[in-house]
Amino acid sequence: MVLKLHKNLDQTSWSRYPACKRIIMIVNELQRASNCIEHNDLAAFRECYERAFELIDLEISNRRNHSALREMFRLREIMGETYLSDAPNIETNRMFLSAVLSFDVTAYNMLS
Repeated sequence: MVLKLHKNLDQTSWSRYPACKRIIMIVNELQRASNCIEHNDLAAFRECYERAFELIDLEISNRRNHSALREMFRLREIMGETYLSDAPNIETNRMFLSAVLSFDVTAYNMLS
């Protein structure tokens, strides 16, 4: 997988990070997206989502748990609908953020 926005990451380097750090990296992009929504910066919001999509794709390729994979694919699909929206909703983005945190208890405990 060749990444456009995270040129220093590949599947091997991604898998070396602990799961909690990988999840927090995705959450960081979604938090940045929330800030962009608050400032009505649609272009920057979409850039945050593009970076989050790359990280989610890396995480999907790293997961072995089929139920978690299914949930991550579904999350990505719904995020895609929000990405295409001309008026993204901050509450929806916060729900995505919470959903991503639910994939790792350690990350959840660190940020909650």
